[in-house]
Amino acid sequence: MSRSTSATLVAFVLLATTSMLTSTVFAQSDDQVPPVTRGTIDMQLVDQPFDLTPGASIDVTYRLTGELDTVADLTPPTTAPPTTVPPPTTVPPPPPITDDTGAIVGQAPPVTTAPTTAAPTTTVPPAVPIVARVINYERLTDPSDLIGLIGPDPSLTRFDDAIDGVDLLDVRSSIVVGDDGTAEISLSIPTDSAPSEPDLLEFNRSGLYPIVVQLRIADQVIASHATVVEFRAGPTDAAPPITFSLLAAIADPGLDASAAELNRAVDSFTEMLAAAEVIEAPFTFDVPPAVATAAAPNADSMQLLASDELLANPITPFDVSSAVGVGRLDAFVSELILGEDALRAELPGVPVRREVWLTDTELSAAAAGQLRDLGVRYLAMPTSTYLASIAADPDDAIPARDRIFELALPNGGTIPVLLIDDEFGAQLTTEATDEVLEEQTPTEWAISTVAALRLEQLDAPFRERDAARGHLLATPDLSAPDPRLIQALERFTTTSDAITFAPASLLGSITSSQNLDEVGVLPEVAGPPLEARLAAIAFVENSLTDAASMLPDGDEQLAEWKQQLDTLVSTTYSEADVEDVLVSLQSRAEEIRGAVVAPDAFTFTLTGPSTIDIRIRNRIDEPLVVVLRLTSGRLEFPDGDQRITLTPNATTVVPVRVEPRSNGTSAVTVDILTPLDERPLIEPVTLTSRVTALTGLGQVLTGALVLILLTWWISHWRSRRREDATGEADENRGDTSATATASGG
Repeated sequence: MSRSTSATLVAFVLLATTSMLTSTVFAQSDDQVPPVTRGTIDMQLVDQPFDLTPGASIDVTYRLTGELDTVADLTPPTTAPPTTVPPPTTVPPPPPITDDTGAIVGQAPPVTTAPTTAAPTTTVPPAVPIVARVINYERLTDPSDLIGLIGPDPSLTRFDDAIDGVDLLDVRSSIVVGDDGTAEISLSIPTDSAPSEPDLLEFNRSGLYPIVVQLRIADQVIASHATVVEFRAGPTDAAPPITFSLLAAIADPGLDASAAELNRAVDSFTEMLAAAEVIEAPFTFDVPPAVATAAAPNADSMQLLASDELLANPITPFDVSSAVGVGRLDAFVSELILGEDALRAELPGVPVRREVWLTDTELSAAAAGQLRDLGVRYLAMPTSTYLASIAADPDDAIPARDRIFELALPNGGTIPVLLIDDEFGAQLTTEATDEVLEEQTPTEWAISTVAALRLEQLDAPFRERDAARGHLLATPDLSAPDPRLIQALERFTTTSDAITFAPASLLGSITSSQNLDEVGVLPEVAGPPLEARLAAIAFVENSLTDAASMLPDGDEQLAEWKQQLDTLVSTTYSEADVEDVLVSLQSRAEEIRGAVVAPDAFTFTLTGPSTIDIRIRNRIDEPLVVVLRLTSGRLEFPDGDQRITLTPNATTVVPVRVEPRSNGTSAVTVDILTPLDERPLIEPVTLTSRVTALTGLGQVLTGALVLILLTWWISHWRSRRREDATGEADENRGDTSATATASGG
């Protein structure tokens, strides 16, 4: 009989016996096998490979539960008490009869013993043979074909296209019954390609194939199960592998978080670490530095992160859109660097990555562009954030969650975005996992999941079938996932090329882009407005900077103040919080400036160049640097402005050189200023100077000046007298001429 004919007959037999393909067994006639009590057996998949190459075996393991003893004579092993059987008594035969020469001439009669009564014996019939029938069906082409397929007791009415079938005879020896009343059966199903041998299951074309395994007694089905394998006729026939990345995040509890709030965040991190401990695949954690710092004392847990990665985070919760909107990207960058340093310090050896930025709130286009410049390769975005900030209409189609799409940036470039697969991730909560495992084994769920994703690839337009697909997996609230289903997926990565795991930082570079009809646009403005807050911050920062110039070189207070001011750009602070901090910092600046006590006014007398002492008090317990300036109309101060360091909690005496320029009494103004902006620290103090007698060169110069002035005055007086005399003479001559003229007329 040809192979194709055999397959056709198998299909007709299956169709004819569809009504009997249940887990119920009916009693057999006495002349065939011992009666089998009616009952049920459930068949669950424990392990199987997903990939199938030509000529390879399909090695599957099932768990059998239910009425194993009444249906299939499967009972737990028992230990019977040993039975002592006396050894048989050996009676030597009598010696032969010989003549004188030693020749044998006869044989003595045998020794007879009294008859004994044998114990009655019970004849135990052999166990009923169990046959495993395996049937494969035509390739699946639509993801909907998987609905209700994988699992025990499949409805075979949906299958009318059997390809081939083989029987594995008497597999009872492959069944191991446990003390708990369950059993496991391991089968190795041989396969080949056309032309196929009768006892090998035939596969030819690459694709996903349903496989049904039936356990049968006397041609009646006692249990059945359906699963799927992906046959790969050649190394290049299958689509690219699907990559999974695991992501979990913790919201920053904030700088004013209570101890209880911080402890809850630490507990969430501990749950993530517990999941990472039993999952070998790399995890990507978005953890605030404050939470990592609080959790760091648990050093053993920190070691679990060695193969995982942390996403970069500012030391303070920061809305980058708000910071960029008011031109304070510098504050964000400063906080980001401090946050990275803190994460590395608390979790040494764990890589801190900027390649992916989790944005679960609205993000402005300008902020996205700045993130791109800071090394962010793609944005990880929940679907809800996409719908709220990017989608033009909530009813618009959502981009595929397994490929990158691009968002436009103000500079004409784009930034890649990958939506978090929260639909997939919704199955990874503890509650959802419990529901899944009530209906399926982890292996059945993993087969269903991987098969569905592969069929989606095959169902895509031809140009998209070879696209590399990546899924960023996270629970809807980004909390720690339940590891049980993830572990089932992990097991396939060791035997299948269909799926793989990678850190989230790499997912953007190995996932293909999708072509959307329109490039999405981020909002121009996002985050709370900060203009008024920024003006208040700038005022206090200027005040602190000026006050800090009074501190000695190397003092770190200014750096601390600026860091604190940078944190105030964060929208985690309320306006009331910001006002409280600014008032406190401004008070500190005023405390430093107000620590300088003005010198007392006094009068001094000079008879020539001299030195006066200015006494300045510092009433705080740290040294202060000030600028001392004296000005006067009649005095000179050769040393000019002096930069003075005031001793803490003491009065510092500053000698000031003075040179008089003229005799007399004059005012001297004393100013004490800040070194940076020369802001007055005190009200000006007026001293009185008296220069009573200049000697030596001063007197000579003074006398010379007086003589020069007197000479100039006398010369000027004589000149005026001559001019006056000449004027009178001219006037008299004029009068005489006028008289003569009048007389002549």
